Parts: sequence; structure tokens; C-alpha cells
Amino acid sequence: MKFGELIVAGRRQANLSQKGLADRIHKADGAPISGAYLHDIEQDRRNPPRDELIEQFAVALHLPREVLYFAAGRIPPELCDAVSDADTIVNAFAAFSRILHGE
Repeated sequence: MKFGELIVAGRRQANLSQKGLADRIHKADGAPISGAYLHDIEQDRRNPPRDELIEQFAVALHLPREVLYFAAGRIPPELCDAVSDADTIVNAFAAFSRILHGE
């Protein structure tokens, strides 16, 4: 499922309007995101937002943040900072692939 589809499904499950959800997600300056920006995210007209906004979407919609990061094609920041050697990264992705494919 694409990032925007997850946001729409989560918003509907939470019984929130676009404005209601937009009012709960705040930019770095503290202002809420606009309804137009949220609409573009939901329609996948924009790239998935910054990590800080992904985290807020997860909380507001009661969705696992890992699912949103996966749909955004990104890795949660604490995992990016945790490993520095190539073998560990390759092994982690191999394990992830095995789990996703039911092996």
C-alpha cells in the first residue's frame, strides 16, 4: 500500500476529516499543515513527508510508525544510526526479506 493510501485509510478509520487530521500535524514552526498539503499527500502527489511528520501521523492515526516508514520507502532514523558495517546491513535486509516472503 502506498503512503497516501495508508494515510487515507487511517484517517477514515479514526473518523477524521482532512482538516481535522491536518490540524493535528504540525510543521517545525509549530503551525499545522494545510488541508491542501494533506490532500496532496493522500493522493500521492507529493513525496512522503519528513520523519517528524511521519511520527505525528503515526500517533494521530494510531498506526505503527514502522508501517508508515516502510510505505514511505524509508528506514526509521534510529535504525539508520545503529549500524555501520555492511555485513550487518546485508544480513538485516536478508532477514527482513525472508520474513516478508514467509520463509
